[in-house]
Amino acid sequence: YDNARSAGQDVAERLREVVRRSAALGLNDEQARSAATLATRYAYAGELGRAEEEAAHLLDLAEQRGVVSAAVDAWQTLAMVHQTRGELVTALDARRNSAKAARSAGLKQREAMLTINLGFALTTIGAKAESRSAIEAGIQMAEEIGSAGTVRLGRMLLLGWAAHFGADPSLEDALAEPRANADEAATGVWMVQDRVTLGVLFYRGCELLRDDGAGLRRARALLRLSTEAYRATDNRDVLPVALGYWAEADRRLGEVEQAEQIAAEAAELVEQGAPSLLNEAIIFLALHSARVGLGDLRGARHAIERAMPPLLRRVKGLEGTAYVRDFLTKLDHNATLLEVADAHGCVPGEIERIL
Repeated sequence: YDNARSAGQDVAERLREVVRRSAALGLNDEQARSAATLATRYAYAGELGRAEEEAAHLLDLAEQRGVVSAAVDAWQTLAMVHQTRGELVTALDARRNSAKAARSAGLKQREAMLTINLGFALTTIGAKAESRSAIEAGIQMAEEIGSAGTVRLGRMLLLGWAAHFGADPSLEDALAEPRANADEAATGVWMVQDRVTLGVLFYRGCELLRDDGAGLRRARALLRLSTEAYRATDNRDVLPVALGYWAEADRRLGEVEQAEQIAAEAAELVEQGAPSLLNEAIIFLALHSARVGLGDLRGARHAIERAMPPLLRRVKGLEGTAYVRDFLTKLDHNATLLEVADAHGCVPGEIERIL
């Protein structure tokens, strides 16, 4: 419960103690549940080695103790680890394996959730139609079995889809509630800081940032709120990119010096090896634009040069697939980053050959 609401003290240590005690008592299902929660917690915190250890533990419980759900959780954990490392094809395979394991075991709610999460992963690589289809299929499964929590997860990630690809009139009904909840939070209403709630605030802010209209201040309020909460709740895997979006909102509202400082922090986090579940392009675009606004043209060019290694890492993670070109051209920030890089003459040869 404390883990779900991102609160409480010594949560990881308490979970480890439950794993130890349940193992000693032979309570395999409880051991698997607690180990799965611990694995996810480690993945969100960017402790990828520990997350992999727990995934191996879960696979052992599945193979040696017959705990079917443990395999599902193991593959889901490995999917997050691989995506964070930029190993995107491997991450997709792990997500598909996880959904397949849930389906084989007759775990309908888990299958729905994992199908939605597969859609999220496809969204982040620019597979527009395939990602929406997966998210909506998962939502439909969840509605059929009456899993309100899974429907809520699906709508949050559908909002993320709209933030990536733009609003679609056919989604208005499905997104009305999460948008309204986020807009209410932007006025200062307190909300529980669980991962789905924060995701709704973050993606609504990203969606509003697509336009320079009246919603820009609301976008900044949501992005600042969600970013500060991600930091406070140790969701390090999304923190660098959340900082990048916040910086861009500040820049568009004329807070150029502050935008440069926030984007510079995000860029340094990435370069120091901080985990990132999401694409990093917005970080370096915001840094570039802020430095242009400050008249630092050399620093602006350097920002784009610094953007190329993280981009290449993800491109290599899609090597040999039909997704790689969409990743570079169908995601707005990647496409814009490459346009700016081309103007500066710093597009890597590997990417030039793909395009």
